Amino acid sequence: MSQYDLSLLARRRGPDPSRQPPRPHPLLELIEVRRLFEPATAALAAARVTDTDLADFAARLEVMAGARDDPVAFAAHDVAFHQAVTSVTRNETLMNLLDAVSTHTLLAEFPRSILDHDAAEIVLTEHTAIHAALEARDPTLAHAAALLHVNTTEQWLRRRLANAPFRGLGPCKAR
Repeated sequence: MSQYDLSLLARRRGPDPSRQPPRPHPLLELIEVRRLFEPATAALAAARVTDTDLADFAARLEVMAGARDDPVAFAAHDVAFHQAVTSVTRNETLMNLLDAVSTHTLLAEFPRSILDHDAAEIVLTEHTAIHAALEARDPTLAHAAALLHVNTTEQWLRRRLANAPFRGLGPCKAR
């Protein structure tokens, strides 16, 4: 077989796996999926939100603020906030899809001590921005606020993975 034939064969099978960059950490893969869906979800929610939904978000933010010193309760309220944004879309398929890719269940693997007060304040600020965009019924602003929030989450996660990889999932691989 000639060198040309081998080259064609290699192209048909795809790139050489030994030259592929390492697969990202599983949590970072989930963040990639969140980056694709959560901003669009927030935009759709902004177009469909009701006054009752907005009152529910305001109440959720108050309860979340009160739980900022309890990492377990705060995380539960964080998950509930994201689920509420998704539920406002009234799209069952989207709700099921985003429940399946939630990073929050895996984040429970992190030691509670790294879920610090500063991180809670940032989450509250960003959730408040998402709420404000929903209240303005502005899909573009809601998209931007959710994208910023996912980006902040990714940056936080990358720092934590670099300093505290958790059981069995291995160290963070740079992209």
